[in-house]
Amino acid sequence: MGMVEDSEPGVPAMMALGLVTVTGILLALLSTWHLPVVQARVVGLSLVCLCTSSVFFVWAVKNCAKHLDLGVLTFGFTLIFSFVGILSGWGAADLELAKWYRWGGPLGCGLVCMNYVAGLAIFKKHLLLRAYMMIGVVWWLIAGLFSLEFAATLVRSLAAKGNGDGGQPPDLSM
Repeated sequence: MGMVEDSEPGVPAMMALGLVTVTGILLALLSTWHLPVVQARVVGLSLVCLCTSSVFFVWAVKNCAKHLDLGVLTFGFTLIFSFVGILSGWGAADLELAKWYRWGGPLGCGLVCMNYVAGLAIFKKHLLLRAYMMIGVVWWLIAGLFSLEFAATLVRSLAAKGNGDGGQPPDLSM
């Protein structure tokens, strides 16, 4: 067995979370420098969430060989809406996709957060696993709050521009 497999439960996940977060931030910085700030925020956050949720989605799928892991659903949802966030802010941006991301981005982050809270209620023995879950709650809560603010700002910005529809104000209802 390798060093990671022999680690205390929670340690590999903490290491992975740190690594994919830094990787996502670097990818976001390299990918969004040319975008307007409002769009760069949505795309950048979505890239960080995409990197993070993709790693933990695969991890959850692997866990399902042993036991049910709701991370398959919650990280899967977040993966989908990370793509929506990227597409909504990329290039000329898209108001309709931004509206979808406005509710899907924060909801996805909230679902992951709730999954970690449920894990805290279930796993009471392993201190470092619980610490990882607490860090995960905070990480996804912050990501959800940022996605809520960034997406709302993007929707307002695109709506103010008319988004190429002849100057007609778009329907902002959900």
